[in-house]
Amino acid sequence: MFEFNFFEDESIEDSIARLAEYYANGEMSEKDFKKAMKQIKRSNFNAVVDECNSHRLSRQTLISQEEMRQDRRATGYAPIGYQNVILENREADVVPDTNNATFVRELFQLFSTGVYSIGHLVEVAKRFGLVGKKSKKPLTKQAIVYILNNPFYCGFARHKGNWYKHKYKPIIPIDLFAMCQKILIERGIIK
Repeated sequence: MFEFNFFEDESIEDSIARLAEYYANGEMSEKDFKKAMKQIKRSNFNAVVDECNSHRLSRQTLISQEEMRQDRRATGYAPIGYQNVILENREADVVPDTNNATFVRELFQLFSTGVYSIGHLVEVAKRFGLVGKKSKKPLTKQAIVYILNNPFYCGFARHKGNWYKHKYKPIIPIDLFAMCQKILIERGIIK
């Protein structure tokens, strides 16, 4: 009995051509040829179904996230200084983290003076005990810049360059955020 091996990087057309060549050269029987063709059709059908499901889920996710933005809700994990919680009614919410919100606010206040560098803020964050939510490691310069450049802290979410007012409690005023943006731009840290 002839055994046909599929190659992951091979197109369906190439598999069929290879099969036809084996059959034409007498390297496989008609029965094996038909069986292999059924396998190709079946695997192609499964691949198409998988791709359709993937596109459907992707589209549903995009629609759901857009609905959440329109509803002024967060579409992802809360940044450092906030926490994701589940309320009694089983709805998701984002609230200031009582342990870290004050420290994040202090980072903005220190940077807004124009005296502190990002490197200084890394050291201050270490003293505060601020760590990455996932990594649980001390914040890096990149993490500090991300915090200082994230409008979530002053009441807005950013998506694809657009800002959306969110419904969560800001932990800094917008004028403090704007001052930090000005300094970040002046120092060439952001554009």
